[in-house]
Amino acid sequence: MILASNGAEIRAQELPGKIRGYKVKRTEVSVNGSNPGASVEVDVNFDHPRPVSISLSGFSFELESSLVVSGQSGNVDFIAFRDFELNGIRIEIKEFNEGFEFQNGVSLDLPKPIEIRVSGGQALKGALSELKKRETEWRVKGRIFVFGKFRRFGFRFKRVVPVDIDLSIPNPLPTGLFSSQSDGDLRSDTSVVEKQGDIAIDGLPLGQLRQF
Repeated sequence: MILASNGAEIRAQELPGKIRGYKVKRTEVSVNGSNPGASVEVDVNFDHPRPVSISLSGFSFELESSLVVSGQSGNVDFIAFRDFELNGIRIEIKEFNEGFEFQNGVSLDLPKPIEIRVSGGQALKGALSELKKRETEWRVKGRIFVFGKFRRFGFRFKRVVPVDIDLSIPNPLPTGLFSSQSDGDLRSDTSVVEKQGDIAIDGLPLGQLRQF
């Protein structure tokens, strides 16, 4: 898994002084060693994505994750996600509203999974096309806004910290989920996937997949 943070890009872009009542704090954040010398280092690990639902309108999955923050302590109130793409395909990530406290250098598991969705016919077709490539990892890019109260000089300050990220996660789509030809490859015609009847994975109904 690879993550990157680009503090220079954040500084170059226009941001308001406050977002949702939180003062914007522009700071250098190194994610998984991407920016040596940054004042804050974050190490993040993801479990394998768990499919939640797949239908003609899109698919969604969840990511359990853990992290260690070095150089900072505080409380996160919520995390917002903006302009995210999965292998170049626009995705939606549900706002993370489960607050948590983190201590400098102490590992913690996030209190709930991160929920990700790919929706829309063209986006889904693109995702299925990526699945056909049999890539073991998918690239995720976007910006997160971390809202919380961060400790400094013995005081807590209400701030929002923007961080641009570039990471790789395990392919969230099971390779055996869809119909295939005798050689094991997904169909490459314009229908992309064609499957009659109800199917399921891990006991989860996925509905009836037809031509897109």
